[in-house]
Amino acid sequence: MAITGTHHVALKANDFLALRGFYRDTLGLAEVGAFDGTNIVFFQAGDSVIELIEGAPAAVSGGFAHFAFEVDDITESAADLERSGISFHVPPKPITNPAGDTVCWVAFFRDPEGNELELFQPVGDRYPQGTPTVDQA
Repeated sequence: MAITGTHHVALKANDFLALRGFYRDTLGLAEVGAFDGTNIVFFQAGDSVIELIEGAPAAVSGGFAHFAFEVDDITESAADLERSGISFHVPPKPITNPAGDTVCWVAFFRDPEGNELELFQPVGDRYPQGTPTVDQA
């Protein structure tokens, strides 16, 4: 088997129309696909795709925490969202390494159904290059 990439991340929506409007109109993501005869649509988010599926979310027992949108300017992006009525439970803040160097900026907010979303602005490398606390041999 050869995995060629991630195709999409799926979210279930209790209120499909409201969540569709949020991702399309508030976040400005392009709707790039849909299944005929269903309320299932796809939104382009840079190199990633979000699939929105109408239906009550299942009880989560596993690992979904959040997903992140990469931005060039987190301050400007957060201000744009705040003007659209979005509030941040974690406003833009730097994440530093042990030497005190900023490796990225992050900010967290929620969509209308409570899914946690992140704005992520890399500084230097696209992904932080630290060492996990627990490293496997």
